[in-house]
Amino acid sequence: MFIGFLHKPQPGKAGLLFDFVEEFRAPAVDRVVFSLLNLGKSYTVAEDGTLPVEVRREVARQVIRRLQTPTLYHGVKVTLEAVMSRQAQALLHHVEGKEPYECYLMPW
Repeated sequence: MFIGFLHKPQPGKAGLLFDFVEEFRAPAVDRVVFSLLNLGKSYTVAEDGTLPVEVRREVARQVIRRLQTPTLYHGVKVTLEAVMSRQAQALLHHVEGKEPYECYLMPW
């Protein structure tokens, strides 16, 4: 069975996983990209519409760094990676009918 809240259920597609990723897109990726741009970084797009390999590597390094940065979660500082793990566990409990699910809202 394939379920999702935001993404349409489709055979062979992990809709729930895609939904879960959306919760962390802004704090983990968008924030990194906007920070790099605000620091004056400038990137060019290749003719095929992709980012050059060296740019993708730089962004990936910064996203990994961001995932390892402590952030506030229920009054305690933990890494964003740990937040994702705890939220995944909470989502599992929700799907099992054990508890309601609360989306993570990152403090800015």
